Formats: sequence, structure tokens, C-alpha cells
Amino acid sequence: MVLVFHLNRRLIHHKCLCLTAVAILLFFIHTFEITYHFLNDCPRDEPIDVVYTWVNGSDPRFVKLLNTYLRKETGVRVDSSAQRYDDKNELKFSLRSLEKFAPWVGHVYIVTNGQIPHWLNLDCDKVSLITHNEIFTDKYNLPTFSSPAIELHLHRIPGLSKRFIYFNDDVFLRSPIYKDDFISPSRGFLIYLAWLLPMCSPDCSWLYVADGHCDNACNNPNCQMDGGDCDAAYKTLLGDVIVKLSDYDAPEQTQQTNYDKILFTLQNTTSGRNFSVVRHLQNNANVSELIAEHNKKVIQLDKLKRRKLRKKLSGEYKLRRSVDAYAASLQHTNRILNEFYGFSVRKVPAHAPILIDKEIMEEAQKKFRRYFAKTARNRFRSVDDVQFAFAYYYFVIHEKVEVGIDEIFTRFDTDSSGIWSETEIRTVMTKLYDLPISDESFGQFTSILMNCSGYSPKSDIFITKEIVTGCNRLSFFLQLNFGIRHKYKFEMIKDAERKHVFFKMLNSNVTEVFNQLDEIRKNTKKFVCLNDNLDQMRSVDNQMIKRLMLDFYISLFPIPSKFELPEHYRNRFLYIKDYVAMVEDQRRRFLLTSVLLIFLSFVLFLNFFKRRVCELIQKIFC
Repeated sequence: MVLVFHLNRRLIHHKCLCLTAVAILLFFIHTFEITYHFLNDCPRDEPIDVVYTWVNGSDPRFVKLLNTYLRKETGVRVDSSAQRYDDKNELKFSLRSLEKFAPWVGHVYIVTNGQIPHWLNLDCDKVSLITHNEIFTDKYNLPTFSSPAIELHLHRIPGLSKRFIYFNDDVFLRSPIYKDDFISPSRGFLIYLAWLLPMCSPDCSWLYVADGHCDNACNNPNCQMDGGDCDAAYKTLLGDVIVKLSDYDAPEQTQQTNYDKILFTLQNTTSGRNFSVVRHLQNNANVSELIAEHNKKVIQLDKLKRRKLRKKLSGEYKLRRSVDAYAASLQHTNRILNEFYGFSVRKVPAHAPILIDKEIMEEAQKKFRRYFAKTARNRFRSVDDVQFAFAYYYFVIHEKVEVGIDEIFTRFDTDSSGIWSETEIRTVMTKLYDLPISDESFGQFTSILMNCSGYSPKSDIFITKEIVTGCNRLSFFLQLNFGIRHKYKFEMIKDAERKHVFFKMLNSNVTEVFNQLDEIRKNTKKFVCLNDNLDQMRSVDNQMIKRLMLDFYISLFPIPSKFELPEHYRNRFLYIKDYVAMVEDQRRRFLLTSVLLIFLSFVLFLNFFKRRVCELIQKIFC
């Protein structure tokens, strides 16, 4: 009896162990399945490569080629200033900053005219040199000395990631950056904007073009004939509101009194700008008279602001009077954007890296095909270039797509029930009417819904997708207000150079440059651009400034990156063509040597084989 009891206990114990083992095995299998599906269902981060453009303008071969083609450009307005091509080791230290503050980036591509930086480690598996010949579709446009022409072809680099970050070689990082600094699911593409586009003529800002007022100073081809404001028969095409007057002028402060305060929000229908003002009523005042008086003051204030801003912008224009091809091409690109998207007041892109989506760039190429082709044909910077970042950013901003009624319904059907609830209908109304919603507006929209649904006023209204799509009046009303949306998701950072970007124009004044570099040391921002504006006639000062800049770079980034050769080492060849020729020559020598060795081995083998045959024949027949 005792034996049977012990056997049963042992059997139960073994069964429990087996069941436990099976349970653990099933648990691990289930966990593996969940993990596998999670990893496959969740989108993985796509790699983001980095692209630089670089040139060594002090190279004798480059200078000779540059001068050869310059002589052919007689009578053409081009920009061939030396600072466009001068190299002050910016690329080396930009790569150091990239390795320090953005180690997550993928491959690095350096686009050159065939030159090789003497310090670049060609054996580094994370960097590749790309020549213009590899990315230009029309080889007739080569050689080129125009950065706008080169930039339009960057997305054609073989093996480049779907999205990539484009750096100028004079831009470096000052603090850690992440993918969210360029694109995120919630914000879309981040668009860094700086200052207002320069004036289109000495006395006309783009703020006054197509604003509903005829300005004689703007009635010229450079300002596109004031956007048609001076022609009564011309209908102005207005685009998206990018910049408002309120972005530049703070609202006027009102005096405090003991009168009761009434807030009037007025819409200036001419300029499209909103004004809010506090007006104090006396006990015996007439409200209609006060509103009329206030309207006069708003108009006078608007004129004063316009005059003040005109004077300010005119002064800035005089300071920039020596216009280069960059400024002129910005104006040219803005006129193209006005032609396609209507008149808007736009800001210039900040001097920061820019994230480029290859598919969007291809769409932009199709949109502006004629203008891009002209830019690609310009061997030097020209006044009719399309500015790459400016055109790309505003293509993303302005592109629209038509929205079907199904998508409009789904947008407001937040609980995905297939029926608009009362709260969802209220949300629709807040998008359609000014707040607070008046009884008249509420009644108007409610009557449309009841007529479409067939419900009586006393019954509950259930608005389904079928009702919305089947009611022509409601569909037309919704599509009129929601039928167009932005094609791409984006967020504009209108004053990027206040918080995120340091942009400094370095001149030949040693003291000013010293102070500018100290300012960058003191205030840490994400991106820094040191633009060369040195006076080539002041060679002694320029040498001192180059030395100051080198010390500045080394103080920030003293540790060499993996992209560099060890100290005191230099590349033997400074042109890819020479390097390839050397490799081909070594290959030919190796091939010739191999063939010769094989031939000698074959002769020795035949000689040995012949001797052995002769010895065998002698043994047999002798």
C-alpha cells in the first residue's frame, strides 16, 4: 500500500514537471511570435545619408579650367568670385562635428568635380567620393562651376538613401541633432526659415506686391508689375499666407483708463491682416460711431506701418546694394513660385542642413522642368538660377491635393463609428464658421443636415457617410471648405536664426571676426554657417583670419574623425582621375606580371615534361 502511494506520488511529480516544461515552452513560443510580429509590423527607421558638396578653389588645375571657361562667358552676368571656391578646411571640421553630434547618420557622400581632399581617408567604408559626371544626366553641361546646378542633381547619387541631409561644406554642428530635427511623424518636415526675401526693387518690398494697393514703385517686371494691383482688368492670384505684417511689428500699446473695455476684432479685407484693439466707451458714446472712428485709425496705423517698414527695408536694400547672383536668383525663384502658386510673401531658407526626399525632388523636377534645365546649363552662378533650398522648401509648402468627400467624412469621424455624432458635427461647424458660432450659422448648417438626412427637427440626427456622399448640397459645401489640403505634412520655423542657426558673414576685419567667433563659442545653437565674404585685396588680413578660423575649429573639434588620414599623412593623388589611372596602371602591371609568370611556368613545365618523355622513350627502346 505504501509502495503504491510512493509510486503515485512519483508519477504525479513527473506529470507536474512535464506540464510545467510544456507550459514554459508554450510561453516562450508565444513570446517569440509576439516579438516577431511586433518587429515586422512596426516600421523600422530608414537610414538617412549625408551629402556634401566641396571644391578646392586654390588648386592650379581647377583655376586654369575655371579661367578657360570664364573667357567663353563674355557678356553674360555670372558670379565667379573667389570666395565661392575658397577652401579653409571647413569640410574636415564639419565631418568632425557630424561624427560627434550625429553618429546615427548613414553613409556620407562628398560630391566634387573630381578633386580629392588631401586629408580624406579613402579606405573609410562610411564615405564615398562622387563626381559630377556620375550624377549629371546631360554631360554637355560639364564641367560646371555652379553650385545651384550641382544641387539639382544630388538626388541622383547611386545608392543614396530615400531621404538624405544636404550640408554645405561651410556648415557644421554645434550641439547634438536627431532625426526629429528634420522630420517626425507628428510635425512632418521641419522647414527652417530666416529673414524676409530681399526687396524686388529699391523702393518696393514683396510685402506690397499683390496687396490690393497700386504701388508705382512695384509696377515693374522685377516685381511682376505689382502683382496686377495697378491693372484693374487683372485678377491677382493670391497664394498661401507665409508672412504677415504682424510678424515684424509688435501691436501698439493702448493707454489704460477707467472706462469699460470692449474688444473689437476687425478684419482688414484689403490686406488680409487681422487687427485687435481695445476701445474704451464713455457712458454716452455711440457704438457705431466708435467703430467708424476705430476703422479710420486702423487704416492710418496700417499706412504708418507700411511707411515705416518701407523705410526700414529700403535701408537694408541700400546696405546690400552690391547684389550677387545668389540674391538675384532668389528673386528669380520667387517669381517662378508666384507664377505657379500665386503671390505670397516668403522668407529665405536658413543657412542650415536641409532634409531632401528623393521622391519629392523628382516631383519638383517635373513641376519646374524648364527652369531646372536652364539652371543645369549655367556653368557659373547666374541671375536666372533656381535656388535649390528655396524652391524645394516652398514646393513642399505650396503643393496641394484634392480631397474626396469620403476622406473629409473620415477626418471628422474621430471614433470611426461611421456616423457623425453631435460633438463631431460641432467640430465641423467650428472649422466652417467664425467663433463664437452664431444662431444664424448654427441654424443654416442644421437645416442643411436635416434636408439631406430627411429627419424632423425634433428627432435625433444620424449623419452617415452615405448621407454625406448622397447629398449634393452638403458635399459641395464641405468640398468648398475642405476639398483642398496640403500634399505634404510640414512645420515652418519662421525665425530659425534666433534659436537654431548661427549665420555669420566673415569679412576682412580681424577684430570683427574675432568677436563673431567668440559669440559662437558663447551661444550654443544647433547649426553654424561661416560664410566667406573676405576682401581679396587684403591678403595679409585674410591670412590672419584663416589662422583664427583654424584655431577656432580645433578648439571645438580637436579629435580627428574616422574620415581623416592619420596626422602627417596626405593622399598621393588629389584627383579621382589620377587615382583611378594609378589603380588601372597597377592592375595592368599586375595582369602583365601574372601573364608572364604563367607563360614561364608553362615553358618550364613543357621543358620538364619533354625531358621526362625522352627519358621514358630511351628506357623502352634502348
